[in-house]
Amino acid sequence: MPFFPQMTAPLGVSMEDLTETRDYANFDPYWYVKHYVAPDEAVIGMQTDLDHLHKIGGKRLLDIGTGPTIHNVISASRHLDEIFLSDYAPQNLEYLQKWLKKDISEPTKIMDYVISLEGCKMTAEQRENEIREKVRGILPIVVTS
Repeated sequence: MPFFPQMTAPLGVSMEDLTETRDYANFDPYWYVKHYVAPDEAVIGMQTDLDHLHKIGGKRLLDIGTGPTIHNVISASRHLDEIFLSDYAPQNLEYLQKWLKKDISEPTKIMDYVISLEGCKMTAEQRENEIREKVRGILPIVVTS
């Protein structure tokens, strides 16, 4: 059963195909964010991960395989001085660069959930800008054999 039963795959692609891919050249970060990160169900599905990431701390973080979304670093960002994002797919790196330049925003539902965990009095936009200030690099990375 797929992680999000309500989610539908693009025409000609099965949900099983979305669980693993070796065809990164055709990965569409815009589709991924719209269907996997932005829906209301995404927060419910990611709550366990976000709850655990909320407890991470240190000086510097390298997020390996960031993809086209910063949801993995939202919680940890309050406890870090520097963040490095990385991915294998050039289109994800381009998407993250657009996010860093404020051409794209992270979906607010996940940001709002993390802010509520922390009991902060800030908007999703303020938190997103705080994270942008800590990003020191967006790096290409290959971790495949």
